[in-house]
Amino acid sequence: KYGTQFVPDGRRYRLWDVDPATTDEMRAEWDVPPLQTQLERADTMSRDLPQPPMGEAPYWLRKAIQRWADEAGESPTD
Repeated sequence: KYGTQFVPDGRRYRLWDVDPATTDEMRAEWDVPPLQTQLERADTMSRDLPQPPMGEAPYWLRKAIQRWADEAGESPTD
């Protein structure tokens, strides 16, 4: 909901799905950085950290990767 979980998708690190109705003011109430700051952190992680092997990713992550790829019109990584 708030944008606190970062996950690899085989190409980059990304925020787990965020509730679009959640505002930065709501995030601040829980000491969560603004959404833009979290997106920038994901970009930094993508640049600085290697991707783990996705072949052994848990089912829930593989399913999300497929959904994100479908939404973006891309092929998921292996």
